[in-house]
Formats: sequence, C-alpha cells, structure tokens
Amino acid sequence: ATVTVHDPFTTWKTARFTLTEAANPAISGPAADPDADGITNEREYVFGTQPKSSQPVPAPVITLTGSTVTTSFTALKAAGDGYAGRVRHYAVETTTNMATGPWTPMEQFTDVIANDQTVTCVMPTTPVRTFCRLRIWLTP
Repeated sequence: ATVTVHDPFTTWKTARFTLTEAANPAISGPAADPDADGITNEREYVFGTQPKSSQPVPAPVITLTGSTVTTSFTALKAAGDGYAGRVRHYAVETTTNMATGPWTPMEQFTDVIANDQTVTCVMPTTPVRTFCRLRIWLTP
C-alpha cells in the first residue's frame, strides 16, 4: 500500500516557488520571508498574500464619519493551490489596553467566513479609547 500525505502548506509552497527555492527552507520555509516585507511564508499562506511580492499585512480600513468609526475589510476566500478543503476566517477584536488586552471579538464579527466579501462594522463608542485588530485563521 502507498500512503500519500498532502500538506496544504507544501502544496501552496510548491505552486509559488521554483524547485530550487522550494528545496531551500531559508527561502521557502514557514519562517522565511523572501520578499523582506516582514511577513513570514506561514503568515503569507494564512493571509492569502504572495510570498515573493512585498505586500502590506491585510489590515482593516478605519474611517470616521461624524462621530461614527467604521472598520471594513475584504474577507478573501481561501482558494487555489494549497487551500483545498480550507476555509479562511476573520474576526474583529477590540481592547482598551493594547499592551495587556484582553482582546475580545466584536459581536457578529467573531467568525466571519470568507467568501471575497467586504465586511463593515461600526466600532463601539464607549469606552472612548478602543483599539481594534483583525484576526485571520484557516480551518481545518
């Protein structure tokens, strides 16, 4: 019997790096950052960004209209090589203290399943000083 193990990260890596690059963990390993954009290959895989093309970290766009603060982002579906059977999830989390947290998911934005849609949420008005972050993960 032949047993074949399909590692989604390896499938993703193979599609994005040459054979020589894929054989070199300093270039294509999970902790490598070949485009020097500060995002490891493992995070590029989770975020859905390109490992050899410097791109900013996926971040929400924050706007102020009057006294209303909104946060919006595009929830990119996990698609292509290395994402078979995978789902990308997003959560908007808030805290009043960036150093110590705790980070709490906003109601209705605790687990946004990505389908290439734009997601917009209104930030809480109290307490006055609130920080937010966008958390992204893949399942299974």
